Amino acid sequence: MTSDHMRALHGYVHESARQSLDGGGEFRMVATIFSKIEGVKLSEGVESFFPLQVCLSRALGVIRSSGGLLRQFIQDDKGLVLIYTFGLPTATYEDNASRAIFTALGVCAALGELGLRVRAGVTSGITFCGLVGSTNRCEYTVTGPSVNLGARLMSMCESQGVDLLVNDVIAEDIATGAYRWGSFTFDPLPQMRVKGYPPPPPP
Repeated sequence: MTSDHMRALHGYVHESARQSLDGGGEFRMVATIFSKIEGVKLSEGVESFFPLQVCLSRALGVIRSSGGLLRQFIQDDKGLVLIYTFGLPTATYEDNASRAIFTALGVCAALGELGLRVRAGVTSGITFCGLVGSTNRCEYTVTGPSVNLGARLMSMCESQGVDLLVNDVIAEDIATGAYRWGSFTFDPLPQMRVKGYPPPPPP
């Protein structure tokens, strides 16, 4: 592939992946937000692209204004899910936790104006950040227990009767951090069993 081809493809490569092409992976403290979007009407053919584009464009406006990075926008067994992060090499701040909560609430409000409902799981923890796959086909990934927990919390919002759940690391960071995007308080919930994690100790 020529240098001209490489430059042409540059805009299609994730911001953090560009920095990882030569440097390999690393472990970082990352805040990850999983947001399940309900109410988007999908149909067969190109007609379904327009509501998806409007939804993504509105959410991206909020995420970028807070300094976050989009990870994925996918339709899977959980439904339509938006995943974004704070803490990657090109988007890390002293107040990642409060930015994550502020942005999750902002996405919820922005898509609510479109008649959509958003349920979010927000977590923070040490994650592996880097390229996975072969030299012919690879992707930039963010993976670790806290990322998996974010997806679990997102899926548990409905059963808990809330639109947003966070892990204890997020709550503690916001309670003790000097940098905040707004003032947030959290209502603790009873310990619960989460798939892929050991059961909570007996009281």
